[in-house]
Amino acid sequence: MRKISDSILLGFAAGMLGALPGRLLNKVEFKFGLTDSRYKEMAAIPFVKKGT
Repeated sequence: MRKISDSILLGFAAGMLGALPGRLLNKVEFKFGLTDSRYKEMAAIPFVKKGT
């Protein structure tokens, strides 16, 4: 098995693989009404004015 020697690429790949299960779980929770917000909405709150 070939190892990734570039630390930036390795961090990107690990971050994407690590975040995927959480994003999918949040999508399922929102679909079944277990939560009232999504991660992308929570992440956008500091950058969007209220009422926009």
